[in-house]
Order: sequence, then C-alpha cells, then structure tokens
Amino acid sequence: MHIAAYVNRLSSLTSGSLARYTSLVMYLIPLLFTVIFVKKLPKLLHYTLYVLLSIVTIFIFNKLITPPIKIWNLREKTYEAFFSEYSSLAKKVIAITGDRSRIIIADDYPPNYNRIRNQDPPALYIRYFLMYNSVGGQYRTTMSGFSELVTAKQAEYILLLSYDNSFKNCEQLLTEGHDYLIEIDYETFGKAEGCVFSDYPIIDLTDN
Repeated sequence: MHIAAYVNRLSSLTSGSLARYTSLVMYLIPLLFTVIFVKKLPKLLHYTLYVLLSIVTIFIFNKLITPPIKIWNLREKTYEAFFSEYSSLAKKVIAITGDRSRIIIADDYPPNYNRIRNQDPPALYIRYFLMYNSVGGQYRTTMSGFSELVTAKQAEYILLLSYDNSFKNCEQLLTEGHDYLIEIDYETFGKAEGCVFSDYPIIDLTDN
C-alpha cells in the first residue's frame, strides 16, 4: 500500500527523490518464496524461526524507543560549518530567488561531452542545502534532455555550477569556471537561436 501511494504521488513530488523507494517492490518475489519455504518446514523449526524473528523485532523496537547516546563533540549545524563554501552559495541563491522558488541545479561535464548532471560534488552538496527548492531529482543527461527536464519540472531558475562551455554559443555571456543563477523565461526557453540564455536575467554568483 505504501509503495502504491508513493508511485501514485510521484508526479507531484518536487525533487523526485522518493522514486528510489519504489525499488522495495523487488523484495516481493524473494519474500514470496520465503513464505512458501517456511510453510514446508517441520513445525518445531517453523516455531523456532518465529521466536527468532520476534526477538529481532523486539530488539529493533527497543533500539528505536531508546534515547540515542549524546555525542558531545557533535555541534548544531555541523554540515553547514564543514561545507561553508556551499552553504554560503545556497544562502546567496535563496536571498535572490526567495525561499519558495523552484531551482534546478546543473553541473558541467568536461568539455565536448555534451552532457550535464547534478549527482556529483559540488552539486550534491548544494542540493542538500537547497533541498526545499531543488527540483528534478538526480540526473545525468544530454543537453537536449536537460532542456526537457527543466520544462517538465517547471523550474524557475537554473543554478549552473562551474560553467564549462556546455551551452552552445554562450561564450560571450558566460565565463568558464563561474557559477550562474539564471531565471527561466518559458516563452523563449529552447526556442531562441544562438545562446539559449541571451535575453535572460543572469547573475554571476562567483563575482557577487
């Protein structure tokens, strides 16, 4: 039931990250074989397995309700302090876009790969700090696939990290190695000739 509910709601989820939980379905077949196998066991062994399972269940439940051990050297906002460069960038982005904006985070491959992704550092870290705004889930796609993903998720901004000539004819607008926040205009997105961002508000986050 829970899996069916997740699948049913996937289209309305912001990041799409819950899609990974649908993989729980793969456990159904081995569990079915286990049930059949257990039923064929002798009664004594059958009951022994039930007792062991009950003990494990009680142990896990006890661990869940027991207060965790206090770790004295763990400070509040540890991740923010440790990844200060990325948390600062995320705060800068939210200060510009507002805390209810929809942002798709993109990071370049090396030159000539014609691909873009968000599943490696630093995009992975920045997605954490922008978890309430990041859309698109994890992806690794071609440039044309990226344009389709942006449109499908109705992102309002593209956060382009370490620009590396991924977008054709944008050399005059964008500088290699810089991070950019680009507001999307769907009336022209993917339709204009030349650089796809020619008429867009572009903020260079590296220099600001």
